[in-house]
Amino acid sequence: MNHKGFFLNILLERRWIWAFMALFIAGFSCICRGCNPPPPPVNTPAVTPPPVASEPPSTEPPEFTFTLQRQAQEVLMGAMRPLSPVTSDNPQPFPEGYLLNTNSVGEALLEGDVEGKLCHIYVFFNTWLQKKACPESTYIGSNASCLEEGSAVYRECSNHLVTTGSGEFQMLGTWASATYFPQQRASIFVVLQGEAVVRSIANIDTHEFAPEEVVLTSGQFLYTAPDDWLKPIPFLEPRQPHSLERLPALLPAFDVLPYFEKIGGLAGGDGLYFPPPDLLTGPPDLVIHLEATDWLQEDLAVVKENPDFVYVPVYAIINNQGGQPAEIFKVSMEGTAGDGTFLRTFIVPGQESSFYPFTFDPLPPGGQVVFRGLVGFPSNLTGQNATLVATVDSCAGEEFFEEGCRVREQNEDNNLSNPLDALLSPISFSQ
Repeated sequence: MNHKGFFLNILLERRWIWAFMALFIAGFSCICRGCNPPPPPVNTPAVTPPPVASEPPSTEPPEFTFTLQRQAQEVLMGAMRPLSPVTSDNPQPFPEGYLLNTNSVGEALLEGDVEGKLCHIYVFFNTWLQKKACPESTYIGSNASCLEEGSAVYRECSNHLVTTGSGEFQMLGTWASATYFPQQRASIFVVLQGEAVVRSIANIDTHEFAPEEVVLTSGQFLYTAPDDWLKPIPFLEPRQPHSLERLPALLPAFDVLPYFEKIGGLAGGDGLYFPPPDLLTGPPDLVIHLEATDWLQEDLAVVKENPDFVYVPVYAIINNQGGQPAEIFKVSMEGTAGDGTFLRTFIVPGQESSFYPFTFDPLPPGGQVVFRGLVGFPSNLTGQNATLVATVDSCAGEEFFEEGCRVREQNEDNNLSNPLDALLSPISFSQ
């Protein structure tokens, strides 16, 4: 065999080896893949992503920007406890949700633009206040604050909602105060100017409100607490509006006098009246107010028994705005008509005298007594206009009496009522 044949045989042998190896690899690959051919390529059309919708306009209520100014040391503030001391008397930002605390001598002023007016929140000593509604409240707006403890005055804070552990105080006016005692779960709300709506919390666990809202007007206050915590004050109904003359009744139940002193100081600076501490804690002081009222069915018997008189039905409301009980006293009534000014009969059911109704017991601090009766004029004055004025702690008709009559009062010059105008007309019931 020549050289060409030799090398040709070797080449053929190598080709056979390579072919054998290729078949072996293909078979092994087929076993691994299960001898399934790969799927044909799929032409997937390109997907265009949907356009991104623009964000709808926010329906969140606007946040109110407030500043804090230290009025007296020590004041602390911050987003969460522990709070940081306020080291400057200059105004500084007080963001929504921030917490403010004053110590036994600290005071602070929060100011912010609320509905186009500058809202002032005067925060007194020993007070915790947060610039948002209390956690239990369902209110989620920004025009709210949570009074956790202590007392504050709110001036020009239109529609501001004050929340406490026992109520909500929605201000519709221009000058009000709120005080909260967490250990008693008791709130005291006062309005000196404008109006406010109070919702009392009846159940502290479920945050269920009492069924009725109460509207406070200028010169009125209210105290409230949840049902399980409510300790009614004698002669002072809770969750009802009362005149400022009855504030002394709160003092035995709450340590509120130091706050009242602060409230009164601010009120006086704004030309508003708030009872001073010496009045609230001093000797008795009786004041009386006359209001007209409607005829009652039982008035018909009095009219029939006295055909020579024409009567005016009235309420005589007497309050003891002093800090001590007022001893038993009487009330007299004068009336001015076409015949002149004279002492008039004042017939009150249950009273022996037809001229002078008496109290039966001493009137406590902040106590109130109401005489509902008929003031009589000669029947020949029927159709005329008349003016009535009542006197509390009166000595009318008495020949001998001491100065000041029966009750030694702080002020003996405020015992006359407001004048009440009335038309002398016959009773309107059919007889």
